[in-house]
Amino acid sequence: MHQTPTRGRPSKYSRHDNLLSCLLPGEKKRPTYISGIGVFRGQRDDTVWVKISLRNGGVYHGKTYPPGAAIEIKLGSKKSWDWKDSEEKRQSLQRVADRGEPLEPRPELLFKDHAKDWLANRKDAKSYFISSGIITNHLNPTFGNVSLKRISRKDINRWISTQAPKFKRSTLSRHFTTLKSILNDAIKDEIMDKSPARHVDPISGVTPRQRCLTTQEIAKIFEAADALDRNALDRSTYKTHEIIGWLRDYLTFALHSGMRRQEILHLNFGDFEPLDARTRVTVRESKNGSSRCIDCTEDMISIRDRMLKADRLPGDNRLFPLSLTTVKRRLTRLWKVCGVKDVRLHDFRRTHISWLVKARIDLVTIAYRVGHKDLRMLQSTYAVFQGDEDASDMAQKLFGHISANNAE
Repeated sequence: MHQTPTRGRPSKYSRHDNLLSCLLPGEKKRPTYISGIGVFRGQRDDTVWVKISLRNGGVYHGKTYPPGAAIEIKLGSKKSWDWKDSEEKRQSLQRVADRGEPLEPRPELLFKDHAKDWLANRKDAKSYFISSGIITNHLNPTFGNVSLKRISRKDINRWISTQAPKFKRSTLSRHFTTLKSILNDAIKDEIMDKSPARHVDPISGVTPRQRCLTTQEIAKIFEAADALDRNALDRSTYKTHEIIGWLRDYLTFALHSGMRRQEILHLNFGDFEPLDARTRVTVRESKNGSSRCIDCTEDMISIRDRMLKADRLPGDNRLFPLSLTTVKRRLTRLWKVCGVKDVRLHDFRRTHISWLVKARIDLVTIAYRVGHKDLRMLQSTYAVFQGDEDASDMAQKLFGHISANNAE
């Protein structure tokens, strides 16, 4: 006859068997509990369950429970859980519930999920699509289904060794930089304590590009630009709003301002503002996401005034009303015919910075002008060595009289 079990802890010899004795032979029903521990008689095996009281409410298996509710949690086969283990496990879970902590362990965050969140925060960044391609094609195939916390330095070194034969060193370095940025973001979110990429073996053969144009090279480039501008003027037909003869002005503006290609293309006439006897331009579309104001040179102001008179579509208030594709095509043609080897538009930015450094403009001022948050990139990549004549002259000035006195 079915009997309701008495309250209290079962005797030393009954334990789980007392629970099973409460069930009729062949009967299947909900677990019968004593002291929050129950056994369910199934067709194949008897399983142990525990009942946990949620005094503060909670969430379990995606379901929300109100304060005072109780939930049943399956431990496993009775063969694997004796009474002592069941009791200790129930007490442990009850303590967790009383503290209002989650009863289920949080699933480890996979690399691909955090990379997706990291990329979503860069939706407005200029390099968004490049970063998206690197993650999809080069990082996720190796790290995507791996927990962030389980990625090791050896894993990254192994990945670099497999990628090295496929890509140029500079390209692989770009992929690795994206990986480091994602891992560093996980540290900021307190998902990881330290980055496994911190002490990875250096990628051999990667050296930062250091190209500073000389006066003669700049003159050759401008001469070729003038020729291309003249050819454009000689065309029989062109659209009424098409800007003719813009190439020299675009290059000049890049050289005088040190701005990036897209920063120039995003400038509007409203970004220019007179200030005392000078004119400043506000760079709003910057790579690092922050705006900056820089003083204009006389040539920059002259270019602005010329562009004001150029034909353009109604409502187009851009300084250079050009598409990025148009600029890329014209510059590609320019590099082919100018007679200067290994040149690109970003070298105008490097030249701007390097010449200002040589003119002894302090690095903090230069870093602000070109949109760097600190001096590391400025010192490692942009401030190109151009000879030590100035240092030699200064050494003579400082120490010459000392050596002369010793000689006497």
